[in-house]
Amino acid sequence: MLDGAIADRREPLLLSALTVGELLVGVERADTAARRAQRSAIIESLLGELPIVAFDEAAGRAFARISAAMQAAGSAIATLGALL
Repeated sequence: MLDGAIADRREPLLLSALTVGELLVGVERADTAARRAQRSAIIESLLGELPIVAFDEAAGRAFARISAAMQAAGSAIATLGALL
């Protein structure tokens, strides 16, 4: 699924555990069983190709720095957006 997109990258593609959750919300919110199955197949394929990075203490600290800096600059960002 991602062969072409990955081939030209200098750094590896990764998914955060929080991003995985966001993607799966889209699966759960599907309005038909057929759409849910289609979305699930796409997401499961993606999850099988990319490493998933845990949201650990280091990620929490990075989130705090980014969120505080954005607030200090007067830039409002939703908490989940800063986490992702």
